[in-house]
Amino acid sequence: MDKMHIKAVAFDLDGTLLTSDKHVAPSSIKAISRLRDMGILPVVATGRNVALARHLIIQAGIPTPLINCNGACIYDWDHDTDLLHITLNEKASLAALEFARQSSCHLHVFMDHEIYFEEDGKYADFLEPISTEIGKVVDFSTFFNHPRFTKAMYIGRMEETLPVRRLFEQHFGDTLSLVYSHPEFFEVMPKEATKGAALATLMETYGISSQETMAFGDSENDIEMLQWVGHPVAMANASDQVKALFDNQAPSNDDDGIARYLESFFGWT
Repeated sequence: MDKMHIKAVAFDLDGTLLTSDKHVAPSSIKAISRLRDMGILPVVATGRNVALARHLIIQAGIPTPLINCNGACIYDWDHDTDLLHITLNEKASLAALEFARQSSCHLHVFMDHEIYFEEDGKYADFLEPISTEIGKVVDFSTFFNHPRFTKAMYIGRMEETLPVRRLFEQHFGDTLSLVYSHPEFFEVMPKEATKGAALATLMETYGISSQETMAFGDSENDIEMLQWVGHPVAMANASDQVKALFDNQAPSNDDDGIARYLESFFGWT
């Protein structure tokens, strides 16, 4: 693809723009600044909610609307408002609570830009210590009244989360979006909530086509986004599922992968 055709670049956060220690590499910050100098729009598309992504967006220097909760929400920083916010219906939300009771997984639910869980400790810090500061410990059996979650996330080993996935498939068929954002994070969103659909919606507001968009990702929840763009890039540390689908690959997130790929693509010196 001609580098002159690229008008926007979308980045996943965890495993992509972030290093394993949950920071944005200095090389990536510099690369994003160069994109902006070229008039190219940088965008973040993450499974995190606004509160968990805010400090990283500031660090990376990406003030554009944030695609969060795996595409269930697009948040406009400038006006402190949602451009898009899709939620699970009450039936699916209540099922999320019930299926957690039937499993050994730890459930985190996202609703109205808040995170709720029943236990503090290591599972509260599911991404980094800030998770505990932001999240709220509640009793799921009594706290929610007619809930409509933005997403539900089950944390546990694959052998613990797979039975939960099968329960959703059994009771809801293909009416929900069921993805792994990490081998230990199984996430449930409305069917129409994907990073790809949200990116398409956001790019339409800027008059940018899929063929004019590049995206970087590493996990199952990035697949729709990578399929939508004209220039998809899988990280070297991506899951085998993702790497099997996309030919373009960047070095790993711990090896300045974003900067090195963009430098090569645009011919930066």
